[in-house]
Amino acid sequence: MLTREGEHMIEVAENKSVSSKRELVGQQSYELKLVLPVELKQRLEQVVEPFRGLIEQYGSRFLSPDLVLARFQAREEMEPMLIRWLNRILSAEESFSFAFNNYGSNPGARLYWRLQDTEGFRRLADKLSVLDAWFEGNGSGRMQLLREPRLVLLQDIHPLIERRVLMAFSSYCHHMDMEATELELMMQDSWVGTAKRVCRFSLLPAGLRRRETDND
Repeated sequence: MLTREGEHMIEVAENKSVSSKRELVGQQSYELKLVLPVELKQRLEQVVEPFRGLIEQYGSRFLSPDLVLARFQAREEMEPMLIRWLNRILSAEESFSFAFNNYGSNPGARLYWRLQDTEGFRRLADKLSVLDAWFEGNGSGRMQLLREPRLVLLQDIHPLIERRVLMAFSSYCHHMDMEATELELMMQDSWVGTAKRVCRFSLLPAGLRRRETDND
């Protein structure tokens, strides 16, 4: 038989569980991505096209090129404040250079295009981490910040063709210099499996703050 204290503890636990479930209702999935130039997408299309038929024949498909910097959950009514916070953070950051260099593979990302220099992405992740407290205070949990993002081409490959595909890509030497100038906030629609753009954010021109300091 439960004591009054035991019954009270169960009631408190049940109330917390109900409260937690209520907080999760209406949560949407968001991603903050780098805006990739058309030239990069065209180059990737040329690279993967010779393998597309083989990959699809064995039940996989090449993913659309994305470079995700952060993933998080939020309620749709949080969007206006979220956009203001992101604009405040990102509008104070400068554009930066990076490069794609050759291909890699590991479990969960069977084929991806490596980033040679991730310093700029780590810096952005550090700046964005200040939003964790705001997300947690609104019952949305912490952000998933990708300090060393990868451009994933295949999440899985059929074992019968895995060695053939990975060996072919490992023999390529694909280097491409890039500049990060713009990011976009995307909301995932889980019902229809699509994403819609919520907002775009432009970074400052590289070296702008240094030039302004020199002119003071």
